[in-house]
Order: sequence, then C-alpha cells, then structure tokens
Amino acid sequence: MFIFHEAGSWGISKALDALVSYFSRTEVDALKAKAETGDAEAQYNLGVMYYSGDGVPKNYAEALRWLRRAADENNHVKAQNLLGCMYYEGLGTEQNYPEAARHWRKAAEQELSEAQYNLGNMYSNGYGPNQDYSEAVKWYRKAAEQGLARAQRNMGIMYIFGYGVEPNRSETIKWLRMSARQGNENAQLLLKQINETW
Repeated sequence: MFIFHEAGSWGISKALDALVSYFSRTEVDALKAKAETGDAEAQYNLGVMYYSGDGVPKNYAEALRWLRRAADENNHVKAQNLLGCMYYEGLGTEQNYPEAARHWRKAAEQELSEAQYNLGNMYSNGYGPNQDYSEAVKWYRKAAEQGLARAQRNMGIMYIFGYGVEPNRSETIKWLRMSARQGNENAQLLLKQINETW
C-alpha cells in the first residue's frame, strides 16, 4: 500500500499521482479481464480508451483490436461506428473507404444516427461507394429524423441544390430551422443567407 511521506521528502502530490496511477492500472486490468471473457461493453470501452488515450497510452492498433472484437463477436453498434471512423481516417490501419462504409452500414442499419450520417457523407462525397445522392438523402433523412443536427443541416443543403431530391425552399427551411434550433452555426448562417437571397 502507499505511504504518504512528509511533503519535503516525497510530496503529497506525487503520492496522490502514484495512487491515481495504481487505481487506473487496476481498473484497466479489471476491464481487460472482462473484455477477454467476451463482454462487449468492456471490449468497446477498452477500444475507446486506447483510441482517445484515456487512462492508457493512446494506441490505435490496440483500439482497433478491441473494437473489432466488440463489433465482430458481439455486433456492438457503437464499436462498428468507431471502426468505420478508424478505417476512414486510416488510424491503426490502412485507410480503407469500403471497409469504413461496411462498418458504418452495419451500425446505420441498427439505427445509430451517427453512422447513418457518416454513411450519408460517404454517398454524398463518393468515398467508398459510388457517389449517389439518393442514397445520401436516404441516410441523412434517417439521422435527421432522429434529431441529429448535422444531418438536418445536410438535408437542408440537399434540398437547396436538388441533390437526390427536387429543390424545395420550404423543405430547405424546415430542415435548416430544425438544425439551427439545436445551435448548428452553419445552419443558422445558411438560413440567414436564404432569407436574404432566395
């Protein structure tokens, strides 16, 4: 156990740092033990910790390993989404848009709005799957209907330019207002510009 020495010899702050480090290692070891037994939430949490460097040194390869286990062995929806992000950015692995799209699709089909938005972006930009504005609108709409402000903004943009839908001023304003009410600054700016010019 830890002994608190006089401030002059070791210092209270060093003792507290050592204590925090001890408990952090203990918690990580316990989490790893749970993850090894196949616990999906423990696998996902370990992946997130290694991804962000929270409580452990940042290590994308280790993050990828735990997130794959959570996603592949346990169909963990948030792990699938984060795996998609890692493949998209090339973190801990080669950049691989089709693999990113595959993981995002799995999570999107389980109604995770972040994954639906990410998949919409891939179709809109033509990364991984071919550019397909109708598919982009489909996934943006699913995320927007769940209240994701970025997806609502993108739905407004799709209606402005007629990407995958017919241009429609009232639909544009509807979606941009929904996003702007949640504080999305880009949507607020677009609304202002539309009111001044359209």
